[in-house]
Amino acid sequence: MVHPDALKRVQENLRQLQQELATLADELVHLTGEAHKGATCLLDRVSQELRRLETAWQRLADQPEPGQADVDGLNKKISGAQAELHRLKLRRNYRRRYTLLQENLARQQMALTPDQLQPMIQPHVGQLEAQIQTMEAKGQLAENEQKLLGIHRRNLVLYRQMLAGERPYAPLPLLSELMDLEQTLNEIDDELKHIN
Repeated sequence: MVHPDALKRVQENLRQLQQELATLADELVHLTGEAHKGATCLLDRVSQELRRLETAWQRLADQPEPGQADVDGLNKKISGAQAELHRLKLRRNYRRRYTLLQENLARQQMALTPDQLQPMIQPHVGQLEAQIQTMEAKGQLAENEQKLLGIHRRNLVLYRQMLAGERPYAPLPLLSELMDLEQTLNEIDDELKHIN
């Protein structure tokens, strides 16, 4: 005989899946094109699975003495449906962080003229160029050195964009995190595009 708490857990897991679907449906407004289409297909598929799971739950709850294997099997299917939503949940979390950082960036950006920026940024540009040249001359780099070289190159691009007036001045750590999040969001969107 199944412990009553096990049945309550199944019911709670179903409720949680319902809530996740409702919350993630709101994420669709932040997607476009093929990524929107893929996310919609994913949500439709999991919604259909949820209906099947709810039917299975009702049959299980109506049994006088449901078997433990049936309860475990239903829980496993619910977990599988929740796992299908993982990429979309990640995207929602990254998008929220990205939005907060954009708001933070808007508050921190300074409207400086190129003449004002030049003395502030040019020393950093020279230092980064020297570090990049030194690392490139070294040849074979360890994994951590390759990552550092990538960071230096990205920072150099950001500084040059600021000097060219293409980007307002803002703290590099904030800009770097925004760029990382944007890249991650694009990667997730690319994965969503292939869902059908």
